[in-house]
Amino acid sequence: MTDIRELRLNDLQPSQFCISQRKLNGVRDWFDPNNLSGFEPIPVRMLDGVPVMTDGHTRATAALLCGLDRVPLCRDEDDLDLEMYRRCVSECRSRGIVSAADLQGRIISEEDYEKEWNRWCDRMQAEVIRERTVIEERDPNDELINDLIRLSAGWEAENSCYGYRKNEQADIEGNRIFVAEDGDKRIGYLFGHIESAERATSIMPDGTPFFEVEELFVLPEYRRKGIGKLLFLCAERSVRGEADYIMLSTATKNWKAVFHFYLDELGMEFWSARLFKRVKQSNADPRRVLVIGSPGSGKSTFARKLRDRTGLPLHYLDMLFHKPDRSTVSREEFDERLSGILETDQWIIDGNYQRTLPLRFEKCTEVYLFDLPVEQCLEGAASRIGKTREDMPWIETEFDPEFRQYILDFPKDQMPRILELTERYADSRRITVFHSRQEADAFLLRNE
Repeated sequence: MTDIRELRLNDLQPSQFCISQRKLNGVRDWFDPNNLSGFEPIPVRMLDGVPVMTDGHTRATAALLCGLDRVPLCRDEDDLDLEMYRRCVSECRSRGIVSAADLQGRIISEEDYEKEWNRWCDRMQAEVIRERTVIEERDPNDELINDLIRLSAGWEAENSCYGYRKNEQADIEGNRIFVAEDGDKRIGYLFGHIESAERATSIMPDGTPFFEVEELFVLPEYRRKGIGKLLFLCAERSVRGEADYIMLSTATKNWKAVFHFYLDELGMEFWSARLFKRVKQSNADPRRVLVIGSPGSGKSTFARKLRDRTGLPLHYLDMLFHKPDRSTVSREEFDERLSGILETDQWIIDGNYQRTLPLRFEKCTEVYLFDLPVEQCLEGAASRIGKTREDMPWIETEFDPEFRQYILDFPKDQMPRILELTERYADSRRITVFHSRQEADAFLLRNE
């Protein structure tokens, strides 16, 4: 068996065919070629007899540019989707990327990286998932109905549709059910029934049979991969001999995306809509705001300005966690304090604190993410040393080395998890990303 730890970087086959200049700059800010004690090992997996880098391509490139060919490596034991990695490797080889050294000639701007790498990955992942997903009509049974109830509970928790509640058995019984499965995992469903038209003469004569789609749901991590479309087309083929039309209603909050899906992707036609506009504002309207991003990015300043404009209560996680003597509260006390805030309907919460971030995403209605270059965050953090701040219970007198390292590591250690959550909740939360403080200020001016 190959000892992965003994391999050199140039022995490794990349599974990524380009490098972001912005990410590389972020790594260079903290990378010390003379001290690899804090270097997180690059994960490697033997794939079809070849050692393949499964992550860490930017760090590997930074090491090579510094003249290193050896860095800490480890065997990747995660449950990887090997078919997707095979396609990544195949694409790399087709582009002449056969060793880590080849990536040095493929360092591109963040904009080009988004176009070339991220979009290619999205297309590839969607293609693989579509190829292996089984979509078919199923006869209802207790196991199937209970699983649809379970999935609908997750849909309810997303809070992405007005008034949606999880299904009960009576909601599903009597419907025709279509399911999508990726291996042993049920990833989506559609159910509905045949009806006879009444009082719909503007589009069809009374008595015309049509199939009413009651629900179409796909797990968040499988959306934008064509699964919903495949479910709809499967149902369409199945009912074509019994119904002249397919109809549905939607109460989604992300109506622009849904209308694009049904009108542009599925070829449906628009019939009617029911709209609303509140003309009398109520203090009871839920508004739960997260402000997140690297320290020094300007997020706390933005949170204060937002508070002053909206009157929403502002809570700093640092103030919940830290005491004036620089000690901290216990995890239990912190969680209790945070829970009390989350149970209310009006708040702004400023801070990252990754452990509780998924819970805060679940509870919030909108998110403001500050994604600024590391050097600007460092400057921002340095500029507040010696100043009294309402978001910290003491005055910082020096730039703490550990805190500085946290900012340097933020793009690789914190941002991936944040972006994962913003992607998961993109359809059900209002999410705004700022790449500069000027963008944030302009946003506040537009929304005064």
